[in-house]
Formats: sequence, C-alpha cells, structure tokens
Amino acid sequence: MSTMPLTIKKGFTSTTITDVLRQRADSSGWALCVGAGTSYPMFPDWYSLVTGLVEKDADAAIAAAIMPNLSKGFGLDALVQAAQGRSGLTPDDFANLLSDQLYSQLKQKLTVPEWKMFRRGLSAFRPGDMTPQMWRSFSNAVATHFPSVSAIQIADVVVKSIESETAPVAILSFNAEPLLYALINARVSVARTRDHSPTAVLNRITRSLSNRNADLLSFVFCHGLLPIEGHPSSDWHSLDKLVFSETDYLQVANSGFTWQSSTFFDTCMSRSTVFIGLSFSDPNLRRWLGIMHQNRLRELQNIGKTGVASAPHYWFRTMPATAEERDWIEAAVSHLGVRLVWLNSWSEVGSTLKRMLGI
Repeated sequence: MSTMPLTIKKGFTSTTITDVLRQRADSSGWALCVGAGTSYPMFPDWYSLVTGLVEKDADAAIAAAIMPNLSKGFGLDALVQAAQGRSGLTPDDFANLLSDQLYSQLKQKLTVPEWKMFRRGLSAFRPGDMTPQMWRSFSNAVATHFPSVSAIQIADVVVKSIESETAPVAILSFNAEPLLYALINARVSVARTRDHSPTAVLNRITRSLSNRNADLLSFVFCHGLLPIEGHPSSDWHSLDKLVFSETDYLQVANSGFTWQSSTFFDTCMSRSTVFIGLSFSDPNLRRWLGIMHQNRLRELQNIGKTGVASAPHYWFRTMPATAEERDWIEAAVSHLGVRLVWLNSWSEVGSTLKRMLGI
C-alpha cells in the first residue's frame, strides 16, 4: 500500500467545474461510465426489479410485506439468485423473465404500434437501421412518456462531443438495456436528415469478440445485455455476460481475469472517467478503482511527485441536504480517486457535461 497521506478532494458544483474534460480530450482522453440511474424511471431500479420477481413467486401483497426485511438482510444480487433458484428456470429462461420485468413498465406506457417501433429502435445496431422519421418517433416516445430520463441529455452531449472532437474514448454501461445506445443512434440520424443511411458512430461491444472499428466510439455493455421481445438472436444479446445474481458478481470479483475487469482497467487506468447514474455501492467497481488509485499513488511517490493532485475521476450526484453529509460522501470515494460533481437536480446533467467539455 502507498505511504502517501490521503487527502480528501473536495467536490465541484455544476457551475464551478469547467473544461476539465476538454483538457483530457486533448491529452490522455476521457471515458463515460453509466448506470441504472441514467435510465430511471423508464426502467425500474434494482429494488423494484427484485420486488417484481418476488411478486412472480408469490403476489404483490406478500412482496410488499417481506421485501423491506429481505433487502435489509441480503444484497439485492442475493435475492435475484434466490428468485432464480425458486423459479426452477434455466439461466436462459430466467434471463427472459428478467427481460419481461425490465421492459414491462415501458411496454404498458406505450401503444402497441409505439412498442413495436420502440423495440426496433432499441435493437438497432446503427442509425441506418431505421429511417430518420422512425428515429424521431422513437425519441418523441421517450421525451413524451419519460422526459426526466437523463440518458436523453447524455445522448445529446455525446453526439455534440463527437462533432467537436471531444468525444470519450469509450462509454461503459453497467445497464443490461440499450437505451443510451439507441438514443445516440437516434440523435445521429435526426441530425443528418439528408442522409437516410447515416454513418455509424458506435461500436456495439457485448463481449471480447465483438467487432471493433478504430474510427468509432466503443459502447461497452459490461454487465451483459438482456434479450428484448422479438429479437431472440444471440448476436444481439449477451446472456453469458449478465451480472445480476450473486453468483455472477462473485465470478467477476473472484476471478483473476474477466472480460469486464480487463475492459474497465484498460479504459480507466490512465484517463479520467465520468460516472453518472451509479450509487458507488457496487463492490467490484470500488475494488477496481481502489486498485487503480493505489497503483497511481505508488507510481507518483516513486517518481517524487507526492504533491501532485490525484483524483482523476468524477461522479455526478445530486447535492445532499447538509454539508456534513456532503463531506462524508466525498470522503467515502476520495480513496478511490473520485471527486464529486454536485448537481442541484438531474436536469443539470447535460449542461454540466457541456461545461466540462467546453462545448
């Protein structure tokens, strides 16, 4: 372990942070890492997802009664594992059940024609897989039914960053659904209305063998990708990479090498990463960042740069009610090399990213 003293790095506010990502884009590059919060409330949070699984096993009244105590005694990944065991389903069939739970709320919100169009957009590999008008309908459905989803703002900024040559080197997704990926495709198609087959901007990475074009931005589904109704092809989803159950998490955590860990290390080791929509309670995420940060501190110490600031990563979070809570949150991630970017509300995600990119 490093003998350098730990200095807790104070966070920024959405209005005080400027140009830091533009500086990174011009040097080592930067990355974006998104979690379930970027798709909420279009898709359920973990607690709601597990509650739905309990309801499948019993009923809504029983689930409401037992979930508070179950979630206090066990991690949600352990409860997913329990749901799979109680269901008696094969891993692939249980993945389809998870998919049904994930998409059920969205499907209920949309009309039948909207849902057919929407699932086609979610399953599209590139902008040219649908016409600009279809992509407009896709985007309008999101904006109409779920206007607060921050993935809308993030997609806008990603497309602008590509146009301004300040794009991230990669987007890492801890979600098992492709909303942000689809919204980026939609923005590209609509922005280039003269071309009915606009050029792809994303590599769609679901496993180590996925095709990569060096000229495209890699969008990596680190926690796998659930199937979606009407698109059962194994070329589309990646059930073997899903990280939902406790067994999945333990396999990633205890293995000396996994595709997820190698991808995360390769992306984040030597460049800044912006985390949006994550709680920082994921033990694997904390472990990986902790390893990288301690290595960075040791290397700085070895070359005599003990006074160099070392908190290269940024975590978007809404401002807590008290200064004491804010200080504790900052201290809880400082040893991982992470600084807070405090937002007054999630509506500031897009404008804050633009400020950081100088666009």
